[in-house]
Amino acid sequence: GRPTRDPGDINTGDRPMFVVGGRSSRRLNEAINRLATSLGAPVLADPQVNLCGPNVLEHADLVAGARDSSGARIAFEAHPPDFVIRVGRLPTSKAIWTWLHRSGIDQLLVDDAPFSDPLASAPAVIEEEPLSVLESWNASRRLDTSFLAAWLAMDEHAGVALEHTIEDLPFPNEPAIASIVGRSAPAGSVL
Repeated sequence: GRPTRDPGDINTGDRPMFVVGGRSSRRLNEAINRLATSLGAPVLADPQVNLCGPNVLEHADLVAGARDSSGARIAFEAHPPDFVIRVGRLPTSKAIWTWLHRSGIDQLLVDDAPFSDPLASAPAVIEEEPLSVLESWNASRRLDTSFLAAWLAMDEHAGVALEHTIEDLPFPNEPAIASIVGRSAPAGSVL
């Protein structure tokens, strides 16, 4: 069976990760960022959440979906988390939700919405409003941030690879135009 943790103890494990989907608010995003920073945890957030922060991967779907020649997921094989804190419903990224479903990684889901875990991949669920739960948690500061650094480096590589791929396409093309619009939008915009 799957390992389970005390749902109130987010300080266990050496390689925690946040996966965020569903609705969002400024205060919820602040709580996620506070905890992720203290835990040294990377954050894989659904673009619909509009979550930004120092631990948030900008190319989470690309990083999660990258596979080697044998079909193994590169990021999750090289740097597997040992605990996933899920906030909200499953993200829309197929690469992320299929990995969550098949990984066997210990997961804690925090959400008060029905059907937040249609794949039943989280062995522990806190069925409460996420903001109140996250604001009640105190995370111990991690001194070893190598796990986070590895995920942020993979995210940076994915961004560079994406930019090179777009640059190699004849212009005009949809990805290049979307990139230009995204860079031109004011901070905090939702596209």
